[in-house]
Amino acid sequence: MRDYLRRNFVSEGMCVDFAINDSENDKHQRNLHCHIMLTVRPMDGNGKWQEVKEKKEYALDENGERIPVIDKETGPRRT
Repeated sequence: MRDYLRRNFVSEGMCVDFAINDSENDKHQRNLHCHIMLTVRPMDGNGKWQEVKEKKEYALDENGERIPVIDKETGPRRT
């Protein structure tokens, strides 16, 4: 995992944090997986990191609540 993250993200200047989880359910099925967190700083056209982090702008309804994104196949998505 470390080598993969180093080659694909750290080598591009990103910061990476990861956690490996291994659990088993009541049917003795193993659930080995990894959570990976990466920086969200944008790059410019020359591949250099910009100083300002990206910020999402959400569509809001008349009450100031987020309008959910609806996918025709999978339904509402978490925001």
